[in-house]
Amino acid sequence: MELSGLEISQLVKQINDDLIINDKNYYINKIYCVEENTFSFRMHHPTEPDKFLMIINGKAIWTTDYNINQTSATGFVTSLRKLLMRGRFIEAYQPELERAIIIKFKTRDGIRRLVCELFQKGNIIVIDENDKILACRKKLEVRHRKILPGLEYNLPPAKGMNILKFKEEELEIIKESELTIAKWIGRSFALPKKYTEEIVKRVKIDGEKKCTELTDVEIKNLQSTINVFTNEVNSENKNIILIHENNIPVDLSLISLHKFEKHDLKEIENISRAIDNILIKNLEDSINKKKILPNIEKIERLKKNIERQKEIHNDKKNNIKELKIIAKKNVEGDFNLIEHMRKSKIKFEVDQKRDSIKILDMEIRSFSEKSNMNISSRIFDLVKEQERDIKAIEKSGLDLRKRIEDIEKDKTKKPRVQMIKKQKISWFERYRWFFTSEGFLAVGGRDVNSNNSILSKYLTNKDLVFHAEIIGSPFFILKDCSEEQENSIDEVLEAVVSFSRAWRENIQADGYWVKPEQIKSAAPSGTYLPKGTVRIQGTKNLKKNIMPQIAIGVYNKDGNPTLMSGPEDAIKKNCQNYLLLIPEKIKVSETAKKVKSELIALSDMKEYDLKSKPLDDFIRVLPASGGKIIKSIKK
Repeated sequence: MELSGLEISQLVKQINDDLIINDKNYYINKIYCVEENTFSFRMHHPTEPDKFLMIINGKAIWTTDYNINQTSATGFVTSLRKLLMRGRFIEAYQPELERAIIIKFKTRDGIRRLVCELFQKGNIIVIDENDKILACRKKLEVRHRKILPGLEYNLPPAKGMNILKFKEEELEIIKESELTIAKWIGRSFALPKKYTEEIVKRVKIDGEKKCTELTDVEIKNLQSTINVFTNEVNSENKNIILIHENNIPVDLSLISLHKFEKHDLKEIENISRAIDNILIKNLEDSINKKKILPNIEKIERLKKNIERQKEIHNDKKNNIKELKIIAKKNVEGDFNLIEHMRKSKIKFEVDQKRDSIKILDMEIRSFSEKSNMNISSRIFDLVKEQERDIKAIEKSGLDLRKRIEDIEKDKTKKPRVQMIKKQKISWFERYRWFFTSEGFLAVGGRDVNSNNSILSKYLTNKDLVFHAEIIGSPFFILKDCSEEQENSIDEVLEAVVSFSRAWRENIQADGYWVKPEQIKSAAPSGTYLPKGTVRIQGTKNLKKNIMPQIAIGVYNKDGNPTLMSGPEDAIKKNCQNYLLLIPEKIKVSETAKKVKSELIALSDMKEYDLKSKPLDDFIRVLPASGGKIIKSIKK
């Protein structure tokens, strides 16, 4: 698959849609090198699940929900981290209709742009607001351009016209070309063969016909066909066509094409998901193949060792057989040992000067002076030695086979590298939330906008509404709960105080609850109600002097470990292990690091892989300032 400029234009739109949610932009949380030419940017959002910006150099850049648990560090990754970490996504754009995408980030050092060239062999370049090159995947020095740190970045000269900005009068130059119609369309608009063929097919002109032979009517038809084609490929809210060969996705198209009528086709919701289908499995297989390859090579070496041992084993067995015969006959007398040794296949040497004979590794000195019995005894000792060697070889062979079995089992296990699709989050996970000790869902806002969102979108007449008598208090709603559930009510009252300014100031505060019908968003006649505020009508159910404290634990949500924070009784009920915190004047990031470390130490369940969770996930479940861990509970 090779992405065209047209497809890249759709991809740019998709990246912008994916990385700006509710007027809030994602930012870079982590940068990894997945393979030599493949890079993954973990993108974080304050209310949405993480996404991943995947780049395969020269091939594609797209957003995905798949995470890869394979990482390695390179010099280029180090540069990317230094230049782009924590950079907030601003926009993605495409220079004209070139096969390149430029992504703009706002970093602490100013505006940085990530240039992904998808032409030729590809390149990844970081430039500043003045187009100065700060880092590049590959240095380049050719006739028309140089890609080197410190130089000004320039794209190569444009290849052809932008078909999306095509004007009919521009087609008149076609009469001057000696090219065939198909070649002219492909070169002039930098279109891949699949789209060129589609245009020619629709015009009903022979693609091999020369442009100079076109009639005015044919040129007119070509003009209108190009217009229709561009409208189709550039239309909004259309599905992407995924093209399969032998049940394997191999390419995509922005529209239905005559060329692929007989192929297995599937419609995909957007271009990023289509690229997922084509590239993710290939990437996973590629990485795992490289991981398994050393094992395959190791198995081959072990098998060769086994074959060599077999040869040695057979040789020793033959030696034993012959040595036994020689020793026995030698005892019986009238037997020429040396002559018989010459007829055997056993390795031996005779040293007449020293009057010795060496059979294999055993030397018999003063050979002529030794009795037949003595010589035979020495030969039987050699037999025993050979038998011991055979046993050792057999044991070694068993060990080698066991090692091969273990490696083979390892190959059939769960792949070492998996592309893991991020789980979709429930609506309430965009806010503060917990389940009470009685099993009711409590959901609270993080700021004015989320407070309004909760009250306007999710409040029903079956719920209760909670707030604290202090500036900076969130609104919480307790879903499907009556005023009879006193424990749940007390827990939510503790939550509204703990997540209010009372935590930052380390003071007690009063909390209250009301029924939904008591919440009024409109000001009384003749008065003004500030944006983002509501008024309470009627009596408040007040609880005084609540001291802020929160507990944090790992909640098993449908088999997925999820951080939950709230009152101790609620967290104790719903989480296996948990921490209890009180306010402390330290940075919230420092508290998050301690919480992560403590929860990792408490957890002994593999499915609770807290190490891979970004620090931001822990910051999200904490109040707006730091805290002190006063209790660590392992059930």
